[in-house]
Amino acid sequence: MMGTQVLALTRAFTPLVNSSVGQVTPVQMTAQATQTTAQTSRDAARVAQIAAQGARTAAQTVEDRAVDDLESWR
Repeated sequence: MMGTQVLALTRAFTPLVNSSVGQVTPVQMTAQATQTTAQTSRDAARVAQIAAQGARTAAQTVEDRAVDDLESWR
């Protein structure tokens, strides 16, 4: 039991010691990972917007050509 308490205290204290010498703490790693995930999500959303715009443009082009073809048959 005492070993478990020592291990728990060591794990709690180690990030504090590491942060004083410039090492990244688990909290900092989590924050950085969250920021990276958020940026990736923003990038993916932007790609989806661009793809949707491309699909709308393609659909409009197909529709315009179909109308032109129909009018040329008349």
